[in-house]
Amino acid sequence: MYSSTTSHQQSRIIANGIGGFEVALIAVRDELARRLGRLSGVRVYGEPPDAITELPAAIIRTGSPLAEYNGTLAGDDVAYGLEVLILTSSGDAAQAWDELAAYVAPTGPGSVRAQVEDATGSGGAVDWFRLTRASEGGRVSYGKASYWGVAFQVQGYVSG
Repeated sequence: MYSSTTSHQQSRIIANGIGGFEVALIAVRDELARRLGRLSGVRVYGEPPDAITELPAAIIRTGSPLAEYNGTLAGDDVAYGLEVLILTSSGDAAQAWDELAAYVAPTGPGSVRAQVEDATGSGGAVDWFRLTRASEGGRVSYGKASYWGVAFQVQGYVSG
């Protein structure tokens, strides 16, 4: 379940003139949010919220690097870097580790990687996503609270 909190006045980061096309970073983020929305029961935040209102939650943030530009014989490619922070609904350590294990698994219905890299129903804004790593597994801080969670680094590729 994805709900964007983006207003029409929000600034957009756009790659212009790369291989004669324009791709909004917002569209890449929105496609990632759509794919994360296939995780059962997870509230997806397209932008980092001030406060978490529902758990489990997936929070999309900018990654590092935000964009990498590569020229190829076929045109120019852009790889957008985003981070997905998953916060579990459990305060109990044993249950939280069980939840984290499902998110970190390479396959399965609860696997973040499986959902992010599955292009079923893709809107065409992104050629493909690649989940590159999971880090910060365990107790993480967000805002003024502490949760059980894990951060995933994701690259969204767009070719020219």
